[in-house]
Amino acid sequence: IPNELLRLKKGLKEINYLLDNWNEKTTYCNFGEIQKDLLKSENKNKLLIAAAETSLLDYDKSKTMITMCKKDPQMVRALL
Repeated sequence: IPNELLRLKKGLKEINYLLDNWNEKTTYCNFGEIQKDLLKSENKNKLLIAAAETSLLDYDKSKTMITMCKKDPQMVRALL
């Protein structure tokens, strides 16, 4: 029984940590989509300039991409 109580205390501590940090631990903003206005025919030149200035390995893609955030339950699964 003492071992089980230790496990329960540890589990409660981890659940409280997760609840206190819910948004930070369950939100991932490493997704993106192209800025759709760049695909309009009147923005062709703007798209070509942005494409020429940005390479595949560039971290900052703000000229052509919109950062998207998603909720991911992986942290909750890992805790349970």
